[in-house]
Amino acid sequence: MKKIIFSCLVEIENGESDSRITDVKELRSYDNLTYEDELFSDYFSDGGDSTLVDARVSGGTLSLKFDPTSNKLFAIVEYDLQRDLTEQELEILVDYTGGQLSDGIGGNFGEELEQDRDWAMYTSLEYDYDNLNIEFVN
Repeated sequence: MKKIIFSCLVEIENGESDSRITDVKELRSYDNLTYEDELFSDYFSDGGDSTLVDARVSGGTLSLKFDPTSNKLFAIVEYDLQRDLTEQELEILVDYTGGQLSDGIGGNFGEELEQDRDWAMYTSLEYDYDNLNIEFVN
């Protein structure tokens, strides 16, 4: 099955001190965490546009990966594809994924981590969704 994988830098902002977490050991502790409560494809037809449903895009799992080369944390969103997407479908998927990272599922994942990790109030994940990397896997 074909896949499309989006990735972008994610930083953890500490709301108490208004600073970003840069400690490598702490960032590494987020490696391979996956948000399993929702898939990005769960909301494809919200708003009445069925383009992505019609294109048979599915999945959309959000996970975090630590890159030991750069010592940075990345958000990964992976979708399954039944076929190649048209340019219009790809554009819709890119915009949709960025939107979900900014104020949808991405925020929900941050809230879950806040509870699971006993974070201070207002700690958040900050996604660089304007700079999504895209990889196609056959």
